[in-house]
Amino acid sequence: MVQLSLNFFEQYGPKKVDGFTFEGGYTDLITSGDGDFITEDTLWDFKVSREILK
Repeated sequence: MVQLSLNFFEQYGPKKVDGFTFEGGYTDLITSGDGDFITEDTLWDFKVSREILK
Protein backbone atom coordinates (compact mmCIF):
# COMPACT_ATOMS: atom_id res chain seq x y z
CA MET A 1 0.00 0.00 0.00
CA VAL A 2 2.85 2.36 0.81
CA GLN A 3 4.56 1.72 -2.53
CA LEU A 4 1.24 2.19 -4.34
CA SER A 5 0.84 5.58 -2.66
CA LEU A 6 4.39 6.64 -3.53
CA ASN A 7 3.83 5.64 -7.16
CA PHE A 8 0.57 7.59 -7.17
CA PHE A 9 2.28 10.80 -6.06
CA GLU A 10 5.09 10.36 -8.58
CA GLN A 11 2.41 10.39 -11.27
CA TYR A 12 -0.15 12.90 -9.88
CA GLY A 13 1.74 14.89 -7.24
CA PRO A 14 3.14 16.80 -5.64
CA LYS A 15 0.70 17.12 -2.78
CA LYS A 16 0.02 20.61 -1.45
CA VAL A 17 -1.98 19.73 1.70
CA ASP A 18 -2.80 16.48 3.51
CA GLY A 19 -4.89 15.26 6.43
CA PHE A 20 -5.46 11.85 8.04
CA THR A 21 -7.72 10.11 10.53
CA PHE A 22 -7.25 6.58 11.86
CA GLU A 23 -10.10 6.23 14.35
CA GLY A 24 -9.35 3.18 16.47
CA GLY A 25 -6.26 2.64 14.35
CA TYR A 26 -3.45 4.19 16.37
CA THR A 27 -1.99 0.78 17.23
CA ASP A 28 0.63 -1.55 15.71
CA LEU A 29 -1.94 -2.68 13.13
CA ILE A 30 -4.01 -0.04 11.31
CA THR A 31 -7.32 -1.54 10.15
CA SER A 32 -9.25 1.62 9.30
CA GLY A 33 -8.46 5.11 8.21
CA ASP A 34 -8.80 7.89 5.72
CA GLY A 35 -6.30 10.21 4.07
CA ASP A 36 -7.10 13.31 2.05
CA PHE A 37 -4.60 15.02 -0.24
CA ILE A 38 -4.80 18.15 -2.32
CA THR A 39 -2.65 18.42 -5.44
CA GLU A 40 -2.50 21.42 -7.76
CA ASP A 41 -6.08 20.96 -9.03
CA THR A 42 -7.63 17.91 -7.32
CA LEU A 43 -8.79 16.62 -3.91
CA TRP A 44 -7.88 12.92 -3.52
CA ASP A 45 -9.42 10.65 -0.87
CA PHE A 46 -7.36 7.57 0.16
CA LYS A 47 -8.89 4.76 2.23
CA VAL A 48 -7.31 1.95 4.24
CA SER A 49 -8.35 -1.46 2.94
CA ARG A 50 -7.81 -5.02 4.15
CA GLU A 51 -8.47 -6.34 0.66
CA ILE A 52 -5.69 -7.33 -1.69
CA LEU A 53 -5.48 -4.85 -4.56
CA LYS A 54 -6.54 -6.19 -7.92
